[in-house]
Amino acid sequence: MFKYVLKRIGQMLITLFLIMTILFLLLKITPGSPFSNPKITPTLRAQLEEKYGLDKPILTQYGMYLSNVLQGDLGESIVMIKNYPVKDMVAEPLAITIKLGVISLFVGSAIGIFLGALAALNRNRFWDYFNTIIAVVGVSVPAFVVAMVLLILRQDYFPFIPLIFSKADPIKGVTALDELVSLTLPVVSLSFGVIASISRYMRTELVEVYNTDYILLARAKGLNKRQVFTRHAFRNALVPIITVMGPMVVALMTGSVVVEKFFGVPGLSQLTIKSINVKDTFVTLASELLYSLMFVVTMLIVDLLYGVIDPRIRLSGGDKK
Repeated sequence: MFKYVLKRIGQMLITLFLIMTILFLLLKITPGSPFSNPKITPTLRAQLEEKYGLDKPILTQYGMYLSNVLQGDLGESIVMIKNYPVKDMVAEPLAITIKLGVISLFVGSAIGIFLGALAALNRNRFWDYFNTIIAVVGVSVPAFVVAMVLLILRQDYFPFIPLIFSKADPIKGVTALDELVSLTLPVVSLSFGVIASISRYMRTELVEVYNTDYILLARAKGLNKRQVFTRHAFRNALVPIITVMGPMVVALMTGSVVVEKFFGVPGLSQLTIKSINVKDTFVTLASELLYSLMFVVTMLIVDLLYGVIDPRIRLSGGDKK
């Protein structure tokens, strides 16, 4: 198990290195410059490029950037907040995006698992049909459409729910609870797709588990429905659900781009878009690198959860036995 974890961490670092390399090269070959403002004179432009090392060959620039990253230096903002450390710029937006994503994933997974289990235990009844409708609609409708519908519903039926995100600030009288409440609409927008996918998978897996021999054996031993569900069926049905958590994280990342814009959430996606628009290279690189880091770490956690949820699974040298 320990060797497998080390191997996966090594693969994660290689993946991040390749992503960083590709992103750096793509940004460098993309037309445009952070100093393309016509008000900047050629002399001043040359001085600025020399200051930030942009006048050097691409490989030299990459070597300097890689060296700085390994030392924990993500560079300085060139345009947005000149000479301001990028790691300080991305810290707060990253925390907000992680908070939004974690809450959305937790809420969506919990409700999805509940609805899926309810549908599996009541096949061809109301809850089964209801779950099917939720699954079809949730998978088909993107997060930004859900956000638009929520805006309309909020206007007519739920005006007490905050429309715009409010960051906790004791000076302004905004508490941590106020911040969480202001995340209601963004969380619902992002978690709806998670609910749909998880409930569909949970329903399918539970139905398959209930048709296996060991469930029939458990029933033959005299276990009641509740004991069969809690001791055998539920835990085994969760293993495949963990598999889809990785794609769910990707879906939340892509959905958060529009949702954060809709509800004024100053998350990492908004910072990324702004940095791309103004060609703030180091801010863009740091933002994309952090997105990649969140994804590969999630995939590592998903792999490790296999052995925790299902004792039959043992990871040794990267093989599942």
